[in-house]
Amino acid sequence: MFVTVEKHMHSISTSKTSIIMLIPSFFIKVCAALSGELEEIMRIEVRYFTKTGHTKKLAEGIAKELGVVAKSIPEPVDGNVDVLFLGEGLYSFDIDPEMKAFIKTLNSSTIKEVVVFSSGSFGNAYAPMKRELSAQGLKVSSQEFHCKGTLGFMHKNRPNDKDVNNAAVFAKTIAGKLGA
Repeated sequence: MFVTVEKHMHSISTSKTSIIMLIPSFFIKVCAALSGELEEIMRIEVRYFTKTGHTKKLAEGIAKELGVVAKSIPEPVDGNVDVLFLGEGLYSFDIDPEMKAFIKTLNSSTIKEVVVFSSGSFGNAYAPMKRELSAQGLKVSSQEFHCKGTLGFMHKNRPNDKDVNNAAVFAKTIAGKLGA
């Protein structure tokens, strides 16, 4: 049995027949794993913290592009993860205490790499996030995504659809480089 996976169509073939149908990707992965043809499945998670909804928009765009579900930070990261996309805005020139507490729950032996994304009107969250993540022993990607966020009359309607699309393209590029 061999398995080929395209974006929305999956083909399963045996020596006697070939069936093309829409099958959920988790089923394809199970079939491939059972047949011994799958070397490794990259596990990607997306977590975010937001007060305004801006970072949630980015997280959902990233997650949709990668075929996963974006979850807010109270949701723990369980099991082994190859790439954790972690996002938050910048609040008073730092990351929120809730994010700092969440980072302390992350296990460097089960998360291979963290990729930071953020939105904000005055700077981005990369430096404070990297500081906290590194202190926890986590590897932090040098590549990060940031876009403007609305604050009062500044940067109205940001992040917008273009920003969300740019975040999705960024995530797809990162995942592609890492073998997803």
